[in-house]
Amino acid sequence: SVPRPSKAFWITVITYTELIVVIKYIFQFQFWPWLASGKVDITPFYLPRIFGINKDDNYAQFDLALLLVLFFHRFMLKSLGLWDLSESEITAFMEIAERKKSLALDEISSADLMEKLKGDKKTKSVLNLEMQSKEVAVSEKKDKESDPELDLIGKEGDEELSDVTLTEDKEDSSEGIQVIIKYISPSELKIRIIQGTKPVRHFFHSVLHPPYRITRDVYSLMFLCDFINFFILVFGFSAFGSGYAGGEDVTKFLEENRIPIPFLVTLLMQFALIIIDRALYLRKYIKGKLLFQIILAIGIHMWLFFALPAMTDRPFIDKSNWPPKVYYIFKCLYFLLSAYQIRSGYPTRILGNTFCKKYNLINWYAFKGYMVIPFLYDLRMYMDWIWTDTSLVLDEWSLMEDIFVNLYERKCELKLDEEFPEPRGQAKRRFFKYLLGGAWVAIIIGLIWGPLGLFALGRAVGSFNPPFGASVELEFGGYEPIFHMSVADNRLNTISDDFWDRLRGNEDFAKDPVAQTWISGYDPGDVTIVSLNGNSTAIWSISDPSLESLKHDLKSNSSITLKLTYFITRRKQQKTQDMDVTVSGENNKVLDPSNQKDMKLRLEIADMIENPDPKKYAIIEYLIPNYLRVPEKGMPKIVSSLAKKKREKNETIDMYEYRSVKLSLKSNGDKFWWEIRDAVCDHRVYTKYLDEFLLNDLLLNQNCKDLPLVLFNDKVFIGLLAFLSGYGIIGIYTTFVFLVSRWVRGLNSESSFKVIYTRMPNVDRVLQLCLDIYLVRESLEFELEEDLYAKLIFLYRSPETLIKWTKPLEELTERPAEQSQHQRHLHSGRHN
Repeated sequence: SVPRPSKAFWITVITYTELIVVIKYIFQFQFWPWLASGKVDITPFYLPRIFGINKDDNYAQFDLALLLVLFFHRFMLKSLGLWDLSESEITAFMEIAERKKSLALDEISSADLMEKLKGDKKTKSVLNLEMQSKEVAVSEKKDKESDPELDLIGKEGDEELSDVTLTEDKEDSSEGIQVIIKYISPSELKIRIIQGTKPVRHFFHSVLHPPYRITRDVYSLMFLCDFINFFILVFGFSAFGSGYAGGEDVTKFLEENRIPIPFLVTLLMQFALIIIDRALYLRKYIKGKLLFQIILAIGIHMWLFFALPAMTDRPFIDKSNWPPKVYYIFKCLYFLLSAYQIRSGYPTRILGNTFCKKYNLINWYAFKGYMVIPFLYDLRMYMDWIWTDTSLVLDEWSLMEDIFVNLYERKCELKLDEEFPEPRGQAKRRFFKYLLGGAWVAIIIGLIWGPLGLFALGRAVGSFNPPFGASVELEFGGYEPIFHMSVADNRLNTISDDFWDRLRGNEDFAKDPVAQTWISGYDPGDVTIVSLNGNSTAIWSISDPSLESLKHDLKSNSSITLKLTYFITRRKQQKTQDMDVTVSGENNKVLDPSNQKDMKLRLEIADMIENPDPKKYAIIEYLIPNYLRVPEKGMPKIVSSLAKKKREKNETIDMYEYRSVKLSLKSNGDKFWWEIRDAVCDHRVYTKYLDEFLLNDLLLNQNCKDLPLVLFNDKVFIGLLAFLSGYGIIGIYTTFVFLVSRWVRGLNSESSFKVIYTRMPNVDRVLQLCLDIYLVRESLEFELEEDLYAKLIFLYRSPETLIKWTKPLEELTERPAEQSQHQRHLHSGRHN
């Protein structure tokens, strides 16, 4: 640093660090009151922990590491001969540098300097200090006229105050303080207040107006720290808010389509800090940056160490509480860089983008990635226009930024061609062609056939989605359901490997290619066997008027509908998954009085209602579906592929897709309920319609004690596949594929109209013109900025001029040689 800290500074820092280590060591003994109980206090506001004197096995490891670094620094200073530089030498140097009341360095005689340094050994370093102080005084002579406050101090500094008796060391007192005291009042209290605040004011004055300053630009690193902290807040928000479990993060919020207010406020505050820092950077406002640094440092420490533990009931040092620790580490790096920026000052010229400072492959692709981020380029452009002094309007500013972006990318392309030249007149290497062209071919083929492959392979790449509940209802149209059965858990079983082999290998399906194709599209985990109990779980509670109406309708000549409804319930594996949790289907049978079988069924049911008898029953043909396909969305479908194919002419497909059941009315006192059983066990006439697996394995071997229902559950997509599949095949082709095809077409079309701007052989002169515009803008030469901008626009409006400006360097150097040779030929011709 300039000036170099004194020996007393380093001794003070080393002594302070050693003292901290000793204090922490003393408070590790068990006789202290808060350690005598042996209990560890984990409350956030535990005072020994706040003051750093709590018991810890590794209480001084970081302090010892800091002490090691300090001793290493002292060793380096001693090795360089800078450790024994006396304080009087440094004081003399500082006095010479700060005595701005002198108009010339000649007034400071060498005799005065020797007297000041009397008793000290004059080393080579003092001679160097003298030479440096001369340069400081000469440079400060120019600033004398522009600093009236220093003139006032210089004039009044040597005058004594008549009403005030100052301390014995008048030379060390500030002339500025004497002037302030003279005009305020001769009160001793005011004098002490002003003298007490002298170190603070001197510190801020030294920070804002150092005698030496080498400007640096570390804004990019500060922005990187804030950018990382932004994502720490996003993905570790559960550690920064109250009332949230440790597993709750941004993904859970997005899945549930909810954004908590504290989460939004936290992100907005972090975003506002980034905006404020950018504004201070563009305005080069050091005082504002210093004030912002102080407020932010106090606010961050109060938030992380006091407010946040009070909100979350978790101390900052909790091992599982890692997001605040990582956030604090990057914030400390930010504070370090920000302090370095304040001390160094902002540079006079600020180039808009840190990636544009070099023209290489890494910067080029980094700049492309920066341009891809939504709204980042536009937000930076608008902020730069707001907080940068310029004579250009917003449209002109954006136009120039776009020109600079194109020139920079073209410059990177030309630089890449220079570093990796390709010989002329030779075919491109096949490796490069397959690498670049093959990638585009693969992308386009994937876009064309990807949606079809996605849905074709859906049953292979999806996740199992077995149901966890099923229910069946039977009712006459408009009346109370006569049968209701719900099943769950142990009555919903995934098909076993033995049953799976029997399903695939039974005689009815083994030689049926349609059935084999259907079964091969599913895995055993996709097939569920639902076992329905034949007894209704609900008592048939129908009112007397409705009962009389039902009996009348059954005996009448009007049609009545018998409806079977089945419901299947699944679980969503993700909140945002586009699927129906419950799907339902129905089978409606219209009992026509003109049909003898239907009329017989109606009369049998009416007789059971009028004269209840457990032995009476009625056969309802083709009611229960044999196999059902349960899709992700929509109604369950009857699996026609598994219906037997050998049929007679008078048989319908319903006979092979549905099973017949026995319906009977049971009673217990005044309570009535309906019972449904498969009719195949008592009436073997229906066996011809069933396949071997359903007939033998699920019905006859189980003595028809349950109503089996076989479900083929479609696999479901998760994540991005679920998002894409939600639109369907037609939706994907009409939206996603079409938009991507237009984007790919845009990359290869209409480029001929921009070839004069995108294929410049040499952009150095035009790029330098843009950089000159940036330079004169920072110098506040706004008229010159307008002139150079008009020149830039003229170049882009005049193709001939632009071609001349962008000629290759070889042509620019060869053309003057050709002109001089042509002139020599003309001169020799005239001579002859």
